Amino acid sequence: MSHIISGLLWNTCIAGGLAILLFLAQQTRYLRIRPHVCHTLWLLVLVKLISPTLFAIPVSIGWARSGQEKNELLAVTAPTIGNATSGSAEPIRSGVQGEEAIPAQTLDAMLNPRFAVTVSAFGSLALLVTCLSRVRKIGRLVRHTEPAPQWIQAPVDVVSRQMALKRVPSIRIVHGTISPFLWGSCRGPRIILPSGLISTMEPESVELIIKHELAHYARRDHWTNSFATTLAILFWWNPVVWWARRELRIQQEWCCDRMVLAQDHSQNVRYAETLLAAVDFVASNAATCPSPTTTFGSSNTLQRRVEMIVSQKSLPFKSNWVFLFALLLLPLGIA
Repeated sequence: MSHIISGLLWNTCIAGGLAILLFLAQQTRYLRIRPHVCHTLWLLVLVKLISPTLFAIPVSIGWARSGQEKNELLAVTAPTIGNATSGSAEPIRSGVQGEEAIPAQTLDAMLNPRFAVTVSAFGSLALLVTCLSRVRKIGRLVRHTEPAPQWIQAPVDVVSRQMALKRVPSIRIVHGTISPFLWGSCRGPRIILPSGLISTMEPESVELIIKHELAHYARRDHWTNSFATTLAILFWWNPVVWWARRELRIQQEWCCDRMVLAQDHSQNVRYAETLLAAVDFVASNAATCPSPTTTFGSSNTLQRRVEMIVSQKSLPFKSNWVFLFALLLLPLGIA
């Protein structure tokens, strides 16, 4: 068990180093306008946390010590009471033994790997219950939605064929305050639109929102987010997981913005206005339920998204070479 924990700690150090380098690199102009590359690299950071490596560097941690070394460590922390006749050991005051000495049983328990595993398991269980409760609330909201009118569903069929989607998501209307989002379930993908928002928009703006959510479905962002959330539940104590998960979602939104505007650059201004309207709709009203991961009107990095939309440039979307190169580098990590 100590070898597994040691490997996880080494993977955390390596993933943390990669995350810092990537965060600094994405401030450059080259990566700022290539969110698909950043998305792939942030996904690599998450994969690195659980990937095996070709070789390992031995590490000595508290619970990896042998039984003899542990006993010696406990002996050092325990108070030394010298023989009264020898005089070789210095006398220790009785108050020091009760106040400063660490109980051997407590230290032994803290050095036991089972203690860390138990704490991690309880934290993961609590976070899992929280996530399931959130999914249950969103699922209840989706079940009370209504089918969208034909003028909204019709563009979905056309755009889905253009994106070569095997399944066409259905559009559902909800009477509540929530940002438009994509919802995947066993009954098929659904795009949820709030009635209060689309009633104030022109059909062209509603179509842009639908295209954005279809881009999430075409990119399989709902599977990527499920993978990132699973790692966050298992390794809730690891700040690298939460950092990479947040950056991954930000890059997803920018990738979908570019995919929508790549079809028609004349819609840049309208798209930016639609985004601002969605954010204002959610901010000016009390949210009906927690928003899922793939939402259109996310207020995070809003200024950066609007700037990228207005200055949209035609760049290639394919990042297969980046992903293949990342896979080749994975075994070279040190764990």
